Amino acid sequence: MIHFDPEKKTFFLETPRTSYLIFIGPDDTLLHLYYGKRIARQDAAFLAPVRERPFSPMVPGYTMAHPFSLDALPQEYPTYGMSDFRTPALHVQYPDGSRLTDLRYVSHRLLSGKPERRPLPGLLATENDAQTLEITLRDGRGLLEVTLSYTVFADLDGISRCARVTNVGARDLRLQKAASFSFDLPDKDFELIQLHGAWARERNVERLPLSHGSHTVQSLRGSSSHQAAPFLALRRPDAGEETGEVYGVTLIYSGSFALSADVDQYDTTRVMGGVQPFDFSWLLEPGASFETPEALLVFSDEGLGGMSRSFHRACRQRLGKSKYRDRVKPVILNSWEGLYYHFDAEKLKQTIERAAGMGIDIFVVDDGWFGKRDDDTNSLGDWTPDPAKFPDGLAPVIETCHRCGMQFGIWFEPEMI
Repeated sequence: MIHFDPEKKTFFLETPRTSYLIFIGPDDTLLHLYYGKRIARQDAAFLAPVRERPFSPMVPGYTMAHPFSLDALPQEYPTYGMSDFRTPALHVQYPDGSRLTDLRYVSHRLLSGKPERRPLPGLLATENDAQTLEITLRDGRGLLEVTLSYTVFADLDGISRCARVTNVGARDLRLQKAASFSFDLPDKDFELIQLHGAWARERNVERLPLSHGSHTVQSLRGSSSHQAAPFLALRRPDAGEETGEVYGVTLIYSGSFALSADVDQYDTTRVMGGVQPFDFSWLLEPGASFETPEALLVFSDEGLGGMSRSFHRACRQRLGKSKYRDRVKPVILNSWEGLYYHFDAEKLKQTIERAAGMGIDIFVVDDGWFGKRDDDTNSLGDWTPDPAKFPDGLAPVIETCHRCGMQFGIWFEPEMI
């Protein structure tokens, strides 16, 4: 699933239907060659041609005899200040005030399975159904080390990515940005799809043609929230539900985030995402590391449906360790929409008895069972049954549930206290 060709200096990451190619380029720069439909393991260095472009300065210290600028090359993990004027994946402030980071390839290793990343969430894998590639990059001054991690799954057309930034110097560093992933596409012929929303109307599909400049899906709320899902897709204009090319990215992370698609003056597109960089600052002491959230990248040549199925398969089969993950989910009847606050023990028991035999597995008593909760202006947090509604407590309602072949559930909302 992962192959390194030392002669071609190319990593081939292969899922059942896709290929992802990484190239160790001039002077050990790490370049992104290709992501898309699965291709043969061939020399693909021509996909990252070294070209001269106006106002794209040459990097000092590089050994090539002809002009060479990172601004004109597709990169795998771009940094700030090294002749690339596009959005960087990494931004670090050093003890002397410098913010220039010159990362070069140092080494790599292949692992069976996927290392667990506590306490951060991630997709699960075993030694038999996944491989992980770790590529180590190091700053030229010997102050910083970055490990890029890629996991390829035997049965999934998706690649998980994350990064670990380590201070290998003797003084504190200040991390200003560390993306989970970045890759460059050779053109901008896409429609961007995002899922925006608000309370009670989440996950609305919004589409817009990709154009020059930066297009960002983000949250500053401390969580991904109903406002914006940590998801972004790029769809070819001719792609439909079951045909055509679609790229999709999502973060396995619920905090503030940013996902972006940036188009430069040469119509190339940089896709990037991770922790929200606004107001982000992380003190990195000597020997300490910062782990980025995990991202899942998907490519489909079977349209939006193929992309969706890949994400669904990953979440259903590889996300979370709960014993309930693979079980058939129960059918739940909730008291809220039928009764709101206006119930007592007798009404609930009548509702349960009428629902008996309809295939309901769990009956949940929702808001209104505690304190003196007849509206949303009081009692939140008073987790004691209302004696006016439940003179004998909740036991009679629970017993009715069990007699009618249902489990009993109860609602509370601690985050609103």
